Amino acid sequence: MALSSPNRRLVFDEVRSSWVVASKEEIVRQNLLQKMVKVLGYPKHLIGVEKSLSEMPHLQEIKTALPSRRVDVTCFMKGAKHFLVPLLAIECKHLCPGMPAFEQILGYNHYLQAPFIGIAAEDTFFLQGVQKGKEKMFSELPPYETLLQYVKDDNFTPSS
Repeated sequence: MALSSPNRRLVFDEVRSSWVVASKEEIVRQNLLQKMVKVLGYPKHLIGVEKSLSEMPHLQEIKTALPSRRVDVTCFMKGAKHFLVPLLAIECKHLCPGMPAFEQILGYNHYLQAPFIGIAAEDTFFLQGVQKGKEKMFSELPPYETLLQYVKDDNFTPSS
């Protein structure tokens, strides 16, 4: 992760192609993004960072107003009805997350309908598959292709 110099108050976000303030939560997000892209094979062009619900491609057709919420990290996959649909939504926190972070990502996912949701902290990661009657739990983020395979094999499909 590239920190700006000389003050080291900014960090370069390769997904957004911009410098952002290096808050503690942002450092967690940037470390996660680096791992996703460079180690786990998540396509950079299919990752959204700090995107509002109204910016989500599969929610463009919704006629009702969406809440003004921003999802920390959303990874997309190609879908049948819409070109891109969420595969994974992640909330990033600096400290070990608790129930409020889980409720927050569940609230986002009420609209997103991603088959997987996660919470990332400095030294903790939790990922869960969330589909009616099916449950998958992970203590580490699997590679992109592994999540796609779960979607295919287990019919973890978005309901949108």
